[in-house]
Amino acid sequence: MVGAFDLDGNPRTTYGFVDIGAYQTLFATPQDRAEGLSGAITFLVQQGALSQQQANSLLAKLQSAERSMNAGRTGPACNQINSFINQVGLLIQAGALTPTLGQALNNAANALKASLGCPLRATF
Repeated sequence: MVGAFDLDGNPRTTYGFVDIGAYQTLFATPQDRAEGLSGAITFLVQQGALSQQQANSLLAKLQSAERSMNAGRTGPACNQINSFINQVGLLIQAGALTPTLGQALNNAANALKASLGCPLRATF
C-alpha cells in the first residue's frame, strides 16, 4: 500500500496505517475501530515510536473500553476512551510521542467515541 493513492488522489497509508476506503467510515463498528486503534499502537511499538510499557498502558485503557462496549455499558466505555486520550496527551507532553502521531491516535479515538455516541470534547 505504500505509495498507493485513492480515487481522490490521497495516500492510502498515513503514518503506516492503511485506509480501507469508503467502507471504513460507513460500516466500521465501534469494536472494529477499537481493534484498529490497538493495531496502530502495536505498529508504533514495532516502529520504535512507543515503548512496550507505554503501549501496554494505552492498550489496557482500550481493552477496558472494549469490555464495557461488549457489555453494553457506553458511559464507562466513553470514560475509558477519554482516559486513553489523556494518556496520549501526557505522552506528547513528555516528548515520548510526536504531536503528529499523537494527533493521529486522538483522531482515531475520537472516531471511536463518535461511533459510540459519546459526547466529544476538545483534545490537545
